[in-house]
Amino acid sequence: MKQKFLLASVTVLLLSLTTKAQIGKGSVWLGGNIGYSSSRTSGSGTGPVNSPEAKTKSGWIAPAIGKAVKDNLIVGISLSYQNVHYSDYAQYKKDNENYYGAGFFIRQYVPVLNRLYVFGQGNINFRYYKSEADLSDNYPPNTHTEDKGWNVGLGFQPGVSFAINKKLQLETGFNNLISVQYQDSKETSNYVDFGRKNKQFSAGLNLDNASSFYVGFRILLNNKG
Repeated sequence: MKQKFLLASVTVLLLSLTTKAQIGKGSVWLGGNIGYSSSRTSGSGTGPVNSPEAKTKSGWIAPAIGKAVKDNLIVGISLSYQNVHYSDYAQYKKDNENYYGAGFFIRQYVPVLNRLYVFGQGNINFRYYKSEADLSDNYPPNTHTEDKGWNVGLGFQPGVSFAINKKLQLETGFNNLISVQYQDSKETSNYVDFGRKNKQFSAGLNLDNASSFYVGFRILLNNKG
């Protein structure tokens, strides 16, 4: 009798641990990233260019919305904006960059244990950018450059998600661990030797970029899973 009771208890415990929660069809998925960074680097003051200090400030926001078209399968769109400002670099007195993006994504969740998922997300993104810079004193006075361009890319990001409850998830992963990208840009300047055009294709596995690792929250509305 005791053995039967023990066996039943173990069975119930195992079932409770392996019960896989679902993100129910029709759920609305809200996510995105927001952040700010600032850095200051002191130069050595040696070599052909003396740059005693360099400053960088960057802020970004990237909201996203999606819908579960099937249990655990999210289809959605994303927008992004980023501003990067450099100052006192060897090449630039100041450089201001703005990036505007939009994208489409598909994310598949795979339940592992109760409340725990692994996921894979495929993205296609388009981004337009514009950069304006005033060059340093190593160039003729009042030298100004302008760089405009766009890029389109495919990416894949894996991750792990934990459901705190039916409406809130904590997740971590790698942005664009695998990526393919094409870029087209044109730089112009009032300094004749500085203008150029650039077309570039790249593809690869991004293993050495620690900044691609992120932690974030995701909100689910109307989740009946």
